[in-house]
Amino acid sequence: SDYSSISCSSSMSDGLFTISSSSSEEDSNHIHVPDESQMIQSLLLDFDTIIKVYDRVKFTDHQEFYPGWGNLYITEILLLFVETNQPQRIYPLHHHAITKISKYGKNKKSTGYGINLETKDFRNLSVICGKRKKKCKNIYKSLYEKSFPGEMDLSAFSLYYSNDDRGWDMSIQDDYDRIFGEYDTIVITRKNESYTLCDTYPSIFLVPSDIEEELEEVSNFRTRNRLPAVVWKHPENNCVITRCSQPMPGVFGTRNEFDEKYISVLRNLSNNGLLYILDARPKINAKANAILGGGFESKKNYKKVHREFHNIENIHKMRESVQKIMKICSQSRMDWSQDEWEKEINDSQWLEYIDGIIKSAARVAELITDGSNVVIHCSDGWDRTAQMVATAELLLDPYYRTINGFSTLVEKEWCSFGHQFALRNGHDSSMEDHKNEQRSPIFLQFIDVVWQICNKYPSAFEFNENLLIFILDHFNYCIVGNFLGDCENYRLNTLEIMENSISLWKIMKKNINRFENPNYDPTDHPGLLDSFSIDCQFWGNYYLRFKKYKLPNISSKEAIKEYSLGIRFLARNNHGIKSIASKNGRKLKKSKTSGNISRNLSSSQRSRGSLLRSVTKNESSKSRRKLRKSETKK
Repeated sequence: SDYSSISCSSSMSDGLFTISSSSSEEDSNHIHVPDESQMIQSLLLDFDTIIKVYDRVKFTDHQEFYPGWGNLYITEILLLFVETNQPQRIYPLHHHAITKISKYGKNKKSTGYGINLETKDFRNLSVICGKRKKKCKNIYKSLYEKSFPGEMDLSAFSLYYSNDDRGWDMSIQDDYDRIFGEYDTIVITRKNESYTLCDTYPSIFLVPSDIEEELEEVSNFRTRNRLPAVVWKHPENNCVITRCSQPMPGVFGTRNEFDEKYISVLRNLSNNGLLYILDARPKINAKANAILGGGFESKKNYKKVHREFHNIENIHKMRESVQKIMKICSQSRMDWSQDEWEKEINDSQWLEYIDGIIKSAARVAELITDGSNVVIHCSDGWDRTAQMVATAELLLDPYYRTINGFSTLVEKEWCSFGHQFALRNGHDSSMEDHKNEQRSPIFLQFIDVVWQICNKYPSAFEFNENLLIFILDHFNYCIVGNFLGDCENYRLNTLEIMENSISLWKIMKKNINRFENPNYDPTDHPGLLDSFSIDCQFWGNYYLRFKKYKLPNISSKEAIKEYSLGIRFLARNNHGIKSIASKNGRKLKKSKTSGNISRNLSSSQRSRGSLLRSVTKNESSKSRRKLRKSETKK
């Protein structure tokens, strides 16, 4: 029979689900779920349940999975398409990986009805319903309700484990103790334990002991009260990295004596008496922020401080770039020539932006190694600041290149310090609005940056690229609590993730063998990694991994459970294209050999690097190309 839709209840009757079906779109009666549905239910995780089944539909990914008849299963967390014909392959998709759902109907280009799906992991899929308009409408409604529930509800968003061990045992304070030990010049402050000092900061963070009693006055002069917080210290010269948001001098140059004192204290703590403030923004953007009450540190008011602008573009430019990558991944053909791939990817400017983040982080590492303290901020201090700080720490600290160390780095610099995961990735109340201008691939860019460095130094990291893909998948899937919400305060006190969800790192530790790098040798690169000489490549094993893959079939007992937990469809050398390097990246090579950055750079090299970094957005692309060409020749 041509059943229009089958709705499975979550209750059991004589060991079978009860379903409603119809031979027409109006009449219905009750029958038992066929054997296939029982088989599918047995493939799911214990907490997952089939909600609806729609039979006799077609499905395609416009790549390897050509349209064929099958049944569409809607579970609590997955969409599953099961082929009718042998070997009955299964195509799985997490609901919350979907970023856009659109219907189409009969028109000049189509003879039937269907649904198009775009995903956050660069897939373009279609459910084809033929002439069944009502079935198309019902499938659309089911997918929309599961993909865009509207509110952050853990019963819909996050996998719940009934046992007591949910993996929330990571302590950021342990990492602070590892880094700072008995160095009592920098202390842990608990003035934010109730999140009243700064609601988007962690409950504990580090500050100079001389300034702890004046933190409230300092926070009042920083956007969103995100005052300077020390996050890392060099083990030999004791120089520190500090992160914050922009100050608020506005157009009238308002001053704050407590903020100026804080910066002065940081300068005096440096090994060489120098403090650099690295503003991640283009200078023109920083000036524009002054009109809105923000701005940047004036050299007149912040004495003996060096300031640099690093020209990392804003969230809107990054969103435009990743949309171009999405278009490339969904429309590209694997028989494209190398020139075609290079043109499309370079036109997106994606690798140029990745390159800019790496070079800015390398500058932080260089300054710290040379004995200067560094303060990093952008506008709010939760996007570009997080990218620069976390990448610099990865370059400087070998611990963060281990599996446990990298998970600590993500928790510390991204989760604890309030990167807006929900807003940037569309998991907030505006989740159905795929055009929301606050969405931006900031965290994806950071993971791509890490991959670039791993690619340059394959023996320096304990983990392989599977760990990076695993983290990104869970960032999209929303079945763990780490990436829900926009800050620690909201996750702990509103969502209560420790009681209601599992930690990503618990799943990681249970499957750690999948993420181990067999080539890891900590003695190869025990200290600083030189990332000035990295030529960024297109990460085909992530962006194009669904071009060619092996789907599980209905007899694959563990495949769907593995996919549900984000440990299937990891990296495969299957993208079929050669390495593609950015033609537009900023070339700031400090030496022709790989290894540590030289600590004895000539003054002429330093001035050329500073000049290149000061190029602002309003300069013509021709001038920038000419400057890069000149830098390469020199």
